[in-house]
Amino acid sequence: MSRPASDPDGLRRLAEARLRKSPKAKKPADPRSKGTPRRMLHELQVHQVELEMQNTELEEARGRTEVLLEKYTDLYDFAPVGFFTLAADSKILQVNLTGSRLVGMERSLLQGRVLAKHVAADLQPAFREFLRRVFASEDKQSCELVLLRAGQPPRPVNIEARRSSNLRECHAAVMDITDRKRAERVRQRLELLTASNAKFKQEIVHRKMVAQTLQKTKQQQARMLEQSRQQQEQLRELSHQVLNAQIPFETGGTGKKAPRRASPSAAVAG
Repeated sequence: MSRPASDPDGLRRLAEARLRKSPKAKKPADPRSKGTPRRMLHELQVHQVELEMQNTELEEARGRTEVLLEKYTDLYDFAPVGFFTLAADSKILQVNLTGSRLVGMERSLLQGRVLAKHVAADLQPAFREFLRRVFASEDKQSCELVLLRAGQPPRPVNIEARRSSNLRECHAAVMDITDRKRAERVRQRLELLTASNAKFKQEIVHRKMVAQTLQKTKQQQARMLEQSRQQQEQLRELSHQVLNAQIPFETGGTGKKAPRRASPSAAVAG
């Protein structure tokens, strides 16, 4: 639909055209008859039509604005990300429903509170440094925090914020990263299990090699023992043969023991 209110001449033309089509309209006055009652009545009628057209346009614009506002409110409140408007000291100026659920408090109670008090104590210095960087720069800043919630488990979040044009506040988007952190922990456990499995496989291979080496050593020892036994058997056989060879020599071949010859020293003495 056109917006004649931005063009006064166009608005007057449209009003006069609508007035001419109106069955209650009087016959238009002569433009040259300025100041006459008939002319003044015509001007009043035209002005009334202009006001009616402007009022209709304003009503339509208000209707469109209300529809857009409702859509924006739904998008703002029910977005999967928490939206915060924060002051430099982390005071919460505005927050959507998702943001209030992340903190674990009603939105009406959360506005005006300091968000830093809902951050894990060990991460509060990092959060204050994060806000300092946000208000010191026009660039978007990000960090990871852990929000504490009464009676509920802590919730890890990622926060991205940028300073607004008035320099007194910043707009922050806070995303729940519980699932991502859980996936990271699962991945780390898988990596540890994979490394442990690889180490276990290496240990198995090493033990197999040691077992094979021990088996070979046992086989070598068995062969050496067998060789030693055979050598001892051969030595015993050889000793037996030597003893058998000495017996005939001592008996003189008769099987009887030969007389013992006297030594030269014994003969001289006789």
